[in-house]
Amino acid sequence: NKKASAGSDHPERAVSQRPLPNLREFRESAVAEAEQGYLYELMSLTEGDIKEACKLSGLSRPRLYALLKKYHISR
Repeated sequence: NKKASAGSDHPERAVSQRPLPNLREFRESAVAEAEQGYLYELMSLTEGDIKEACKLSGLSRPRLYALLKKYHISR
């Protein structure tokens, strides 16, 4: 039964120079990145047609507009 020593078996997991964010910050950042990418793809696919974007995404019109504003994405 081997005990793993910190980082010896996984050099790619070496401690980075920047601090690890707390889970909430990490999660919020990951969600924001995913939402932004989704919205860019959605608006490209629908060619900026809000009605079609709402239908395809399942988002209400006010929610879609709020997300587009949040991420500074134009139609």
